[in-house]
This record gives sequence, structure tokens and C-alpha cells, in this order.
Amino acid sequence: RAMLVQAIVTGLSVLPFAALGYAVFRRRDVALVSTLIASLFVPFAAYGSVLFAEALFVALIAASFALLPYGQTDALSRRRLFLAGVLLGLATLTRAVGLFFIPILVLALIAEFWKNREQRTENKGNKEASIRFPSPAAAGEGRQAKRDGVRALLPRDLSRILLGSWFLVLGSFLVIAPWTLRNALAYDRLIAVDTNGGISFWYGAVRSDAELAAGEAQLAALPNLADKQRAALALAFDAIAADPGHYLSNVRYKIVSLWQLGSRNYAAGGIISFDPDGYSLGQTPGELPLPLSLLADAQYVLLVLGGIWGYCFAPRESRSVVLLLWLLFGTLMSGITIGHPRLRLPLLVAFVPYAAWCALMLPSIVRSLRARWRTTTIAVLVTLAFAGVIFTQQYARWARALLTVKTSDQTSAATYRQAYAINPANPLWLLAAADWESRSGNWAQAEQDYQQAVEQDPRSLYAHVSLIQAAFLRGDERQAQQHLAAIQALGRDNNDLLLWAWSRFSAYAATTIQPTQPGALGMIQGFVPTQPGSDERWTMGTAQLRLEPSQDCGQISLTLRGHQPNQPLDVEVGGRFTTINITTERSVYHVPLEAGLCQAGNPLLVTLRTRTRVLDADTQPWPVGVAVAQVSLE
Repeated sequence: RAMLVQAIVTGLSVLPFAALGYAVFRRRDVALVSTLIASLFVPFAAYGSVLFAEALFVALIAASFALLPYGQTDALSRRRLFLAGVLLGLATLTRAVGLFFIPILVLALIAEFWKNREQRTENKGNKEASIRFPSPAAAGEGRQAKRDGVRALLPRDLSRILLGSWFLVLGSFLVIAPWTLRNALAYDRLIAVDTNGGISFWYGAVRSDAELAAGEAQLAALPNLADKQRAALALAFDAIAADPGHYLSNVRYKIVSLWQLGSRNYAAGGIISFDPDGYSLGQTPGELPLPLSLLADAQYVLLVLGGIWGYCFAPRESRSVVLLLWLLFGTLMSGITIGHPRLRLPLLVAFVPYAAWCALMLPSIVRSLRARWRTTTIAVLVTLAFAGVIFTQQYARWARALLTVKTSDQTSAATYRQAYAINPANPLWLLAAADWESRSGNWAQAEQDYQQAVEQDPRSLYAHVSLIQAAFLRGDERQAQQHLAAIQALGRDNNDLLLWAWSRFSAYAATTIQPTQPGALGMIQGFVPTQPGSDERWTMGTAQLRLEPSQDCGQISLTLRGHQPNQPLDVEVGGRFTTINITTERSVYHVPLEAGLCQAGNPLLVTLRTRTRVLDADTQPWPVGVAVAQVSLE
């Protein structure tokens, strides 16, 4: 249901982009192209398909910005500004970074009206006037007219925007204040929205793994979230004071991380949740299959370049101070806290209307390049700065390695090792070589390559799962358990991994399955993550297990418990349904099988269905059905 709501929100979020394009340029064609850009932009859709705050935050920010006047006196409505404040307040409750932008927004609105104090009287209602670039002489006459009229317009407009800004702040306050009051009652401290900001600030200042572990242990000992944030801020300031050079260097790195291309993960070997065939083992923000990642990067680069050149060449009254400050503010906040490509999604809102205008006005922009050489110079410099941020030497090495593989007469494991020699920072080549060896039956060499890949990138789910399979082939359950523990430590022991393994991975089929053990990979789906130290695993309401029957089996034995007394459980085997009532105590239940179902080599599919319930919102924030310790054929 949550995914359905988010999908609907993501689909409707293209409408605020239309309103934003019109608000900035007062042109319906810009509004239409803005909508088209937002609807086709892959990252907006990709993040809307997973439960992250960015999808909702982008929609709320775009809607809030669309209601701002942008220096237009006819758009200066207290009601619109109040509603913009309400939407900004909702966005702030979605991601607390919006709280710090509210005072900046007020100043930006005042600056917007000062910049556009002459109003667009000569262009109002005249589309052609807004399309043509003025000649230098006409521009000089226009500037003189603006100077002549400023004293008459400024006092009235300034008082109106100041009053309107108060309505914007009031709208935000009325939304945020109840949540702040709730926090005060719950934690006996002042927490405006949340405590993630202070902790993220500390994460951005950490200098080593040892410092990270010590700090996390210190914060974990503090039960009150406000005290936790205060301690995190103190740790961050201590780290910055001890080594300011290291922190400033990290700021640069985090800004690069914020704006980098998604395909950089392929070039640098940082893909952790896709197998070599492009199938997902889990959801990782920003990771897409390679073809889709390249398409998203192409769209992203065109959007940013269109935004840069569109902003530089746009009419003066359409160069928004609000959107520019939003972009700079978001970049700075990521620089001082944490930088991740998903955090730039809300910032890309600022580029959309200018990229739309640039696409419509491209011939006029090209014709004016020489006449407006100062503007052209600024646009070129900003473009070069953006290129410097997104470019990395890894692309050149990755391209050379890829060319080596594609031009090889006969692809083999040696070909991928040659590619790895060219691009040694990229363990994906090792995984490809290991896959080739495993398909050839050379599991000893394959295991060495998988092990080298996981040592280079311990987050690689595919390498860990492949090593589990290799360990089973050797009969080494201890090694398999170690790699499963590594997956659990990464927080990836979830149903996404189980679904991938169900269709892509197979260990030894067995007549007995324990869902918490590595041997269950490929044999179960529909289970929540295993709780630390537990020997049972809860279903998600509907779960399936795949058993390898023997010739003489006659019943299924289920060791499980429920979340309430006399909880009904439907067991389906071979199209036959059996309902049993289970208790909250672990017990063994037996379900008889029809004759002829047990045939060697013909896996038996067992489906468990039951109603779900959230047991513990803190440690298990998902609805669960029954806790399964073991299922076996007898």
C-alpha cells in the first residue's frame, strides 16, 4: 500500500513542475516542456519505485516553489505564500533540511523583488517580447527606465513581500510546530524536527573506522535522541578542530559524490546489488542496470547543462534568486554532512524550468553567443566546473577494459583478468572471470576470484552469495555461515535477496530447510530479515519453501509458532490446502501429503499463508505471519 501511494505521488509530482515552469517564465510552452522533462527523467521514477523520502520531498519542494511569486506583483498573494509555507513545512517533516532553508527563502524572496523591482511591465502578456534578446541600446534604455521608477515601486512592493513572507513562515510554523511539541513531550527536549542532522554532521567529520566505531558506541549508550544529537555535534566539532584540513578535503569529496554520475559505480566497481546479468539482489539508492544507468546519466547531464545555459541566458526577471540559493544551499549542506547522488534529486528541481526554456530557445541562444560574450563566458566556466566534478580517470580505464573484452576474439576468464589488469580498482572484472570459471566447472579458481573480489569490496552481495555456493560445494558450512553473517551485517538479509536467489541461485536441494541458515538461500522466499541470534524466521504473510522429496515421504513437518493463540495457518502443497491452528509456543505440526507427490528430482513447493501483524515497531518494523524454525519432509 505504501508503494502504491508513493507511485501515485511520483506520478502526480510532474504537475508541480508544470506550475514551476510557468511561475518562473510565465510561458505555457515552458510549463509543458518542464512537465515532459520531469515525466521522462529516469532518476525521478527510479527513486519513486522504492520507499525513500526523496520522492515525496521532491514533489513537495516543487509544489512549494511553484507557488512563489518570483518578483511578480500580480503573483504576490498571501494565500499562495501561506500555502507555499504549508507545503514547505510538509517537506521539512519529510526531510529536516528544509527547516534551515526557511529563513534563507525569506531573504531570497526579498532579493527577488529587489532584483525585479521594475516588474515586467513591458513584457506582461507579450510572449514575443520575452523570446527576443534585447539589443545593447535597448537594454541600456531599459535599465535607465528601471532606475527612474525604482523609488516609486520599492516601498509598496517591499512592504507587500515582507507581509507575504510572514504568511509563508506562518504556514510552515503551523505544520512543523505540532511535531515539535510532540517531540518535546516524548523526549523532554527541544527537537524541532528530528536528530538526523547532527548525526549526519558527525558522520561527515569522522576521520577513521576506529573513530566511527568509538563514536557509535558512545551514541548508542544515550537513550534520549536529543542527547544523542548533542553528543554527535560535540564529536563532530572536536574532530574538525583536531584536523580541519581533513574535514575540508572531505567537503570537496562529498560535493563530488553528490553530483557524480550513476555509471561511476560501474567504472569504479562499486556496484553492490546487481549480478553480472543485471538482476537485482536488493535495493540500493542510485544503482540501476547498466543500460538504464547510462540513460539516466545522459538525461542528468543534459538537464544540468540545459539548466546552466538556460539560467545564464534567461531574461533577467526569470533568473530566480530562490532557485539559485536552493541549489547552493543543498550543495553546501551535503558538503558539511554526507554526500550521496540521491540527495541531489531535490536540487535538480531548480534545473528543470531553465532546461525547458533552453530547449525552446536554443536557436536564439546560439545566435546570441558572440553578442553576449560575458554571459557566454560565465556559462562556459560553470560548464567546465561541472565537467570537472563528474569526470574521473576511472572512466578511461573502464572504457579501455571494456574495449579489451568487446574486441576479444574468444572471451574467456583470461580476457576478464586482462580487463582487471587494465582497471584494477574494479572488482566487477574479477566477478566476471569467476563466473566464467564456475560455468566451466573450475570452482577452485572461481572461489579464489570471488574471494579476491569480496576482499576488494566487502559490500558485494553477489560475491558473498557466490562464496556461499562455493562453500556448499566443498561441504564447508562454517564458511557459508560466515558469508551469510557478512550479508546480515550489511542489512541485506531481506526478501529482495531471497527473491533473487529463488530464481537465480541454487545450493544443494534438501529434504529439510532451516530458514535462518545459508542453505535456505534459493529455497525460500517471503520472509523478513532474521533477528540477531534467532534460530527462526518470520514469514511476510505468504511464504514459499522448495523441498527436495525422497521416494517414501508422506508428510510435512513444520516447526513454528504464531503471534497470537489459535492463529490459522493455510498450508498449500500440490494444490491441496490444509488449515492448522498454531499457538504462540514453538511446536511441531504435521501436514499429510497426497500419494504420488513425493518424486525424486521433482521439487515440492510448500506455501504458507496467514494474517500478519507488527510485533515490535522498533526492532521489527514490518508485519509478520508465523515464525518458522524448520520445515522437513518425513
